Amino acid sequence: MDENTEKQISDELSKSIFKEWLEKLQQESWQLELIISGFALFGIYSSKGALVDLRLYEENVSNDMFVEPLLYLVQIGWKIFFINLLLHVILRSLWIGAIGLRYVSADIDYKALNYSEYFTNFLKRKVGDYDDFIERLEKICSVLFSYTFLLFLLFLSAIAFIMGIALPIIIFEWVGIKENESNMIYAMWWIFPYLFLGIIVFIDFITLGVIKRIKDNTVSKIYLPIYRFFSLITLSFLYRPLLYNFIDDKYTRKLFYFSLPYIFFITFGETMFAENTYPFIPSDQQTFEEGQYLDYKYYDDLYLERNEYLTWEEQKDYKQTASIRLSSYRMNNKFESIFIKHRSMDSKILQKKYGLTPIYDPGWHFTLFNKAKLNEDLKLDIIKKEFEKKYQLLDKQYRGVRDSLRRKQYQGEELISIKTREKQNLQNAKSNVFKDKTNKIAVYKQEQSDMVLNALKELVEIRIDGIDYKDSLTCFYTKHPNNGEKGLICNFNIESLKKGNHILELDRDYDYDIDQDSVLTSKFKLPFIKQF
Repeated sequence: MDENTEKQISDELSKSIFKEWLEKLQQESWQLELIISGFALFGIYSSKGALVDLRLYEENVSNDMFVEPLLYLVQIGWKIFFINLLLHVILRSLWIGAIGLRYVSADIDYKALNYSEYFTNFLKRKVGDYDDFIERLEKICSVLFSYTFLLFLLFLSAIAFIMGIALPIIIFEWVGIKENESNMIYAMWWIFPYLFLGIIVFIDFITLGVIKRIKDNTVSKIYLPIYRFFSLITLSFLYRPLLYNFIDDKYTRKLFYFSLPYIFFITFGETMFAENTYPFIPSDQQTFEEGQYLDYKYYDDLYLERNEYLTWEEQKDYKQTASIRLSSYRMNNKFESIFIKHRSMDSKILQKKYGLTPIYDPGWHFTLFNKAKLNEDLKLDIIKKEFEKKYQLLDKQYRGVRDSLRRKQYQGEELISIKTREKQNLQNAKSNVFKDKTNKIAVYKQEQSDMVLNALKELVEIRIDGIDYKDSLTCFYTKHPNNGEKGLICNFNIESLKKGNHILELDRDYDYDIDQDSVLTSKFKLPFIKQF
C-alpha cells in the first residue's frame, strides 16, 4: 500500500469519525440550545437600557452618519432575537413536555378515545402518531435557532447595502470636500450603477439563484464579479454556508421565503396599525401646537413627580424627544428657567446664517496620542504662530548673550554688567510675550464663546402671553441632569405676571435650508401656572 493510499484512507476515517461526532452532537444539541436561549433572552431583556443609552448618544453626542444605521440595526436585531428566542424556548419546553408525556402515556390510543369511526379516521389523518408530533416539534426548534441568526444576518446585509449608496458622500466628507452640486453629480455616477446592479443581485437572491442557474458560462463569468462585489459590500460572505445549507432543503426553504415579509413586519409593524380610541379629540400634536396639551416631558417638576411610575417606554420617550424643558409647571419664584438642548443642525445654522467657524474640528478623531482630542481652529493657530515667532527670536538673542557670558567673552565689570542687564531684559521680554500670547488667546476664546452663545440665543424666541421675552433672557451653557445633554439654560423674570394660567411660546430654529437660503423653525406652546 503506497503513501497516498494510506493518506486517503486516514482522511476518510477522520471524516467518518467527525461525522459520527457531529450526528451525536446534533442529537444532544437541544440542551445547548436551551441554555444559550435562556442566557441570551436574559441578556437581551436586560439590555433595554443600553438601547436607550445608544439612542441618547446618537441624539446628544454624535452627529456621525454611521451611528444612526448602527442604532437601527441594534434595535431591529433586538426584536428579532427576543421574539425568536422566546418562541424557541416555549416550543423547546413544549417538546420536552411532550417527551415526558410519552414516557407515561406512550402513543395516542384512538381506540381508547371511543370516538365515531368518522372522527377517528379524521384524527388519524390530521393528528397522526404522537411520535410524528414530537418529530415535527424537534425540526421546528432546531431550525428556529439557526433561523434567528440568519434573519439578523440578512438584515445586517440590507443595512450594509443601504450604507453603500452613500459611500461617495462618506468619502467626500472624510477627505474634507464640501457637499455641492458638482460633487453630487459625481456621486450619481456611483449611485445609479450601484442600485441597478444591486437590484439584479437582489432578484437573483430572492429567486434562489435564477441567474446562477443559467448554463451559459459567458453569463456566469459576467455575473460572478458583480456577485462577489456585493457579497463584500453586504458582508454575505460571512454567512454564505449557513444560507446555502438553509435553502437547499425543501422544509427550510419555506422559512427562507418567509424571511423578507417577517423582517418587513419586524421593522415597520409598529407603524402599520393604530387604534383611534378618542375620535372626537384632536391629535396630541395639534393640541400641543395650540397650547392645549400638557406633556409631562417638557416640565422637570412634573417628570420628577411621575418618574417612579413611568414605564420603560415612557422614560425612553422622555429622554429622547424633549428638546426643551421648563423648570416648573407650577411657578412660585420671581425667576424661572427653560433648558434648550443643543441639536446637531445648530452647527449648520451657525455656519450658514451667522458665518461662524467651528472652534473644534467636528467628527471622529484618533485620540490615543492626542490627549486634547479635538483640533483647535485655524484662527487660534495663527495667533499662536505669531507669538511663537516673536518668542523664538527673543529666545535666540537671549541664548546668545547667556552663552557668551558663560564663555567669558567679555572683559571688564562694566561691560559684563551691561550684558547681564541685556540678558535679564531679554528674559523679561520673553515672559511678556508669553503673557501677551496667553491674554490674547483668552480674549479670542472669550469673544468666540460670546459670539457662539449670542448666536445660539438668536436661534430662540420666547413669548409669554404674546409678550416678547427674548431681550430679557440670560443664558448660560449647561448640561441637563436628566442625562447630561448639552444645551443652554435661559432665565427669565416672571415677577410682573399675574397669578393664574399662562402660555409660554417658543420658536426654535432647528435646520438651515440651503436651497431656499432660509432657516426652518419649530414652534412650542407650553402652558404653565403662576401660583403666587
